[in-house]
This record gives sequence, structure tokens and C-alpha cells, in this order.
Amino acid sequence: MKKLLLVEDDPTLGLTLKERLTNEGYLVQWASSASAARSAFHEAGGWDLVLFDVGLPDGSGFELAAEW
Repeated sequence: MKKLLLVEDDPTLGLTLKERLTNEGYLVQWASSASAARSAFHEAGGWDLVLFDVGLPDGSGFELAAEW
């Protein structure tokens, strides 16, 4: 099973994406902020794919992608 980290601060969109991606066979962890994404990225590690929201309440997906 592919591990996917979803970084999305909108609760409706995050929940919908998580449900649909899970139904497609992905193991999805959803983070709703840049700080939560950083923790998830380093704690679980070994992600097959990370989907970033560009605008987060405490940073941006562009900044996270540049870090990683």
C-alpha cells in the first residue's frame, strides 16, 4: 500500500480528499498545518507521495517542499 501525506488546511476538502484517496487504496495521513506536516513527515517517514496545499495558516506548501 502506498503511503501518502496530505497537507490541507480546509477541513471539507481535506476530509473529501482523504476519503477518496483511501478508497483508491492509499494509506493517507492528513495534516492541516505546516507544523503538523513537519511532524508527520519526520515521524512516519518513507512517504511515497506528499500533496501540498499552497496556502497554510502557518506557512506554505512551497516552503515545505523546498525544505524536504
